[in-house]
Amino acid sequence: MKLQYHQPHLEYETVQFLTKFYLAEKRSSPSNYTQDMSVLSQEIEQTILELGNQLKAILVKNTLIQNLFIEIKNYETIADILFFINYIDQKNENKDALFRMHIYEVLNGEEPSGAITPEVFFDVLHHSEIADEIKWKITDTHNNITMLSEKFISFLDELKPTVAEAISKYQPAATTHLHSWESLGDDNIVLDTIKETLHLDLSSTKTEPINFYPSIIGYHKISLVCGNLFIGLIFTSEFSFHSDFTLDELAKYLKFFGDSSKLAIIMHLKSGAKYGKELADLLQLTPATISYHINELVGSGMVFILPSANKRIYYELNTELMNAIVESLQEQIKA
Repeated sequence: MKLQYHQPHLEYETVQFLTKFYLAEKRSSPSNYTQDMSVLSQEIEQTILELGNQLKAILVKNTLIQNLFIEIKNYETIADILFFINYIDQKNENKDALFRMHIYEVLNGEEPSGAITPEVFFDVLHHSEIADEIKWKITDTHNNITMLSEKFISFLDELKPTVAEAISKYQPAATTHLHSWESLGDDNIVLDTIKETLHLDLSSTKTEPINFYPSIIGYHKISLVCGNLFIGLIFTSEFSFHSDFTLDELAKYLKFFGDSSKLAIIMHLKSGAKYGKELADLLQLTPATISYHINELVGSGMVFILPSANKRIYYELNTELMNAIVESLQEQIKA
């Protein structure tokens, strides 16, 4: 299996910015969206906040585009789907058919075995548990997919220069990130390292070559779609953990155990990997709340993102790090 390395995908970065900014504004304030320990992560979040404030006048006026960033389920938005069908999954020119398949997968948590007819699509949508407002916006997008795709692409084209300028200062970090993987040499070694360090097995990916993109705005995410791998900047080939933590490092990890929701997520992941809806049901929390806590746990390295063959995103506990934290704590407090 071959890999092709690329610089950050500007359209992907722009969509990531819009998604994070819109959803963060709805939940609290963008500046409080995450509290990642990495200085780079904090700098990027500040850039997102500044960029959002800079472009807010444009964003507020475009109600049509704002409606695309409504959260469907488990942090997935209509805009995410429009991005994939217009920039990534371009083999099928029938955009409404692609849209139905992606929505079906988001709602059911599994990839459909074949094409989804409009009748099946609307039946699944009707019986789903999402809010009626979201169902209406999904239906409207489906019925106007060509027009909305054109508007979406035009809007991204308008924002891309500003986003590109804002993230240009992170270009050295993106280049270093790419080099950390390319320097491993043979593609098979890279794939084995990804499997070992990120718990992401790409052997079942049918598309070849796999396009490898470092992600700046999505620095704490891993996405695998149609042979395109977007890996956040925190996930380098040296992504590993050690047990000889300093007191400050140990304190940063222990703060997550002081949050009852994060601790509950950690406890449930002990029994095995789970996806967002499972955790939401088990903890009786909204998917949005689960996403918020999961993003912080992923940013800390305590939880792995584990894409599956059917593109459903699973979360897995980093048991190696958990054991290292316990060992370090025992060592630090041992009489």
